[in-house]
Amino acid sequence: MLIILETEIFGDIPSFEEEYGLKQIGYGASTPEPRTNTVEVPGRNGLLDLTGAMGPVTYNNREVWGCFREYGDTSAHMIKYSDIMNKYHGQRVKVVLDAEPDYYYDGRCTVSTDYTNKKARLINLSVDADPFKYPVYASDEDWLWDPFNFETGVIRNYSSIVISGTRTVGIIGYEQPESPKFYVTLNSGQSSMRMVFDGNTYYLHNGMNSFPQIVISSQDVHTDINQFTFTGYGKVSVDMRGGIL
Repeated sequence: MLIILETEIFGDIPSFEEEYGLKQIGYGASTPEPRTNTVEVPGRNGLLDLTGAMGPVTYNNREVWGCFREYGDTSAHMIKYSDIMNKYHGQRVKVVLDAEPDYYYDGRCTVSTDYTNKKARLINLSVDADPFKYPVYASDEDWLWDPFNFETGVIRNYSSIVISGTRTVGIIGYEQPESPKFYVTLNSGQSSMRMVFDGNTYYLHNGMNSFPQIVISSQDVHTDINQFTFTGYGKVSVDMRGGIL
């Protein structure tokens, strides 16, 4: 099953095949190709691999696709195909696969059809998607138990953390490095809250706080835990929606 999300609201949304009365033939997501950097050095066997020398390995886009069959006459098919084209062709879409309901793919959609079989026609969706897939719920949003995978899932719930004095919070990032946003509500009479990360001190104020120099990731969710120490009085929500391959 393939679901196309039209907004940031994730919930009980009909699948693409249910919405248009189609039979699903197949769907999937390709593996994003890593961008490699190799140099031929005279006198050296093989190539010198510089991939990752200047930072994390980067990736090209990946394809997310779905193939659907429809039975019926040509005129009815053309009306439905035109409706799908008007809605999705060339548009930026978010796609959820039922095999991994807690993540979505984000990319540009292309729609095509196949008329070779007069009795059963195909409608194909192809999404030129970002290499990373993103969690349906951000770290500062309410998340649900129903779609949570107890074997592979990681709980990242950093909403409304109460700070009363000094408190250290361990934050698990994603494989994709990102700069988190800190939303602060200070108690009455407080002008700022101090935050220490990686030996550096930052001061947080009411509202959204962002520091481009703070970039976190977690290649191993069991050991790569980023420790933030807050001092002050109020509440902090940490907003992250990093991706995984």
